[in-house]
Amino acid sequence: MRKKESQTIEFKPNWRDEYLKVISAFANVDGGILFIGLDDKGNPVGFESTQKLLENIPRDYLGTSTIQIRVYEDRLVIMNEGKLPPEVPVEKLKTDHLSIPRNALLAKIFYFAGFIESWGRGTIKIVEDCLKQGIPEPDFIEEYGVMKVIFYKDRFTEEYLRKLGLSERQIKAVIYVKESGKITNREYQKLNIVSKPTATRDLEDLTRKSVLEKIGVTGKGTFYKIKGS
Repeated sequence: MRKKESQTIEFKPNWRDEYLKVISAFANVDGGILFIGLDDKGNPVGFESTQKLLENIPRDYLGTSTIQIRVYEDRLVIMNEGKLPPEVPVEKLKTDHLSIPRNALLAKIFYFAGFIESWGRGTIKIVEDCLKQGIPEPDFIEEYGVMKVIFYKDRFTEEYLRKLGLSERQIKAVIYVKESGKITNREYQKLNIVSKPTATRDLEDLTRKSVLEKIGVTGKGTFYKIKGS
């Protein structure tokens, strides 16, 4: 081996988990290379067990595709080749769940390097951050050997409004507000052909669910608009 050990090159005769800290240090500065199977002078020493080495060092992934990001007018889709462990079904990603990394050693590297805070909360934090920004929860979808995360630009899509338990006339009114900017009680009555008490109840429900906000107290100047707009 012509190379010598330096700040970016390390020689080790066999793999040990403690070397993850060396890799972590490389990740935190300018990078580096860790050679396994060499003594301090760079001479080959061989392995006690090739099979054991392959079991212990971080494994490469079999997939050949890269992460894909697709941007649409109303959503952002991130796709990556791979499947979830059977112990963690996709519907559990928005709730507390076990962390079962495919490559535990690689996960440790990211942990030591400070790129992750804890295991098993990544997807939950994504959901929490989306809600803090006032956008809908993302969808996690696993199909055909591909994992997808879909982020939505408009939190008040028809699908999302139905998840809130809104009626069809309430959804119709929200779409109206998105197009016109506001709606009054009288306009709600005319739009859905309902009585004033029914319109009032529907609009109050939309306000309680933080879809609309009421501007004004009472009278002709009172109207409703999308909350936060």
